[in-house]
Parts: sequence; C-alpha cells; structure tokens
Amino acid sequence: MERDFDKALQIRLEDRMDSLNYYSWYFNHLKINDEIEKQISKEKPFMSFLMKFMNLPMNIYRFFKHNIMLFEFYMCAKEVEYLKMKLGLIKKRIEK
Repeated sequence: MERDFDKALQIRLEDRMDSLNYYSWYFNHLKINDEIEKQISKEKPFMSFLMKFMNLPMNIYRFFKHNIMLFEFYMCAKEVEYLKMKLGLIKKRIEK
C-alpha cells in the first residue's frame, strides 16, 4: 500500500514538473512578444495605438488569462515543492 502511494506521488511529481516546463515556455514566449511589440510601437506609434484600441476586448482577456496562468504557475511550483518534501520524508522512512 505504501509503495502504491509513493508511486502515485512520483507520477504526480513528474506531471507537475512537465506543467512547470510548459508554464516556463509560455512566459518566455510572452516576454518575446512583449519586446517585439515595444519595438514596433516605437517605430509606428499611431498604428500601435490604433491596434491596441481596436483589440481592447481581446487585450483585457489576455490580461486576465495571463494572471490566471501566473496563479496556476505558482500553485504548480508550490505543489512540486510539497511533493518533493513528501517523497523525501517517505524515502527517509524507508531507509530506516
């Protein structure tokens, strides 16, 4: 029974580590897009303003989506920390 629980924790840890990699990729992608958008807005300020105004509902959606993803990233990171701690305690108990 204890081995099944240990295995379940290990599988969940691997899944959460994959999720953290995805979130990391997502935030890096956003950072690159933001830098490119800043460069374009310097070159064509009026066009940039017009596009931001026209896409205001979508920009609001992206703002909330980004904040939700950030929250999920922190939850996932905290879960990885917790799972590593639990697996460490189980391994110490097995060694004794």
